[in-house]
Amino acid sequence: MASVTDETRSLKGNVVFHPKFSTFHDVPVFFRSASLRVVSGSMLLSGIVTTLACITTDECQKVRFGCALSTAISIVAFYHYSKLVSIRDQSGSRVKLATPGDRAPMGSDDDTIEMLKIGWQEMAADAVRYSDWTITLPVLVLELHLLIDGAVDTMWFSIPWATTLTVAMLSLGAYTRFGTDELVPVRPDQKKSMLDTFARVSGLVAFALACVCLFFVLYNLLGNVTTANDPTNGWVFAFSLPWIGYGLVAVVSMAVRQFYPSGYPEALSVSKDLAYGALDVWSKAVFGLWVAARALGVDELVFSF
Repeated sequence: MASVTDETRSLKGNVVFHPKFSTFHDVPVFFRSASLRVVSGSMLLSGIVTTLACITTDECQKVRFGCALSTAISIVAFYHYSKLVSIRDQSGSRVKLATPGDRAPMGSDDDTIEMLKIGWQEMAADAVRYSDWTITLPVLVLELHLLIDGAVDTMWFSIPWATTLTVAMLSLGAYTRFGTDELVPVRPDQKKSMLDTFARVSGLVAFALACVCLFFVLYNLLGNVTTANDPTNGWVFAFSLPWIGYGLVAVVSMAVRQFYPSGYPEALSVSKDLAYGALDVWSKAVFGLWVAARALGVDELVFSF
């Protein structure tokens, strides 16, 4: 009985920082998965609302089609974020992080192993993200073009070419992320070797070309839109220009990785979850809610800031 009492007494206090629950990584698993559940729930909410708007609106077929596209985007994003939640919950990845009570002595190689495990988790998470973007972003480009169709002409090319360029942009970004692991050499002994040079140069070129593709996609969409002829009252800018933020997050990630080539900093991983999650909520979930509100004629009431 004494041992039980001692054990109970030892668990008093802040549980998160208690040695019994400390791990090699600093951010609790439940926090990481909870932040992604917020995004996942937002996508589900958007999908439900846009579905109801599509069914009940009295607007034209084009407006209904827009609601249907937003529903599809939200459902696909919800599915992918459920996979991300599984990865952060450690129920959807073969490589697990340390569990409570597994802390190794300071200076142990286990610290490096844990960093590599975080890197593997991040690779799996980014694979899910790119899968999501490859499906949803071309549909978003299509829907945004339809929102301004009839008010302005596209600058250079048609909607099919715009969606094709979007897929090319994502493919180039995926090469930089997975083909070069964010410009990190394959092994430390290959630093400044021909293979390392090729990986870094080709990765930088691919990322630069992806940025060029993004510029063309955005300019093709927004180049002729002004305050005088924008039927969305500026919302098409609000929902498309933040796409630049995805590229900025990738740039920061590549820059930080140059200082941590032997593993993946957990702070960077957490920051990516929060940044990409916020961008996805705005450009997909909030966008879907705006489309639904517009179809039901209450956009000025709900989205008047």
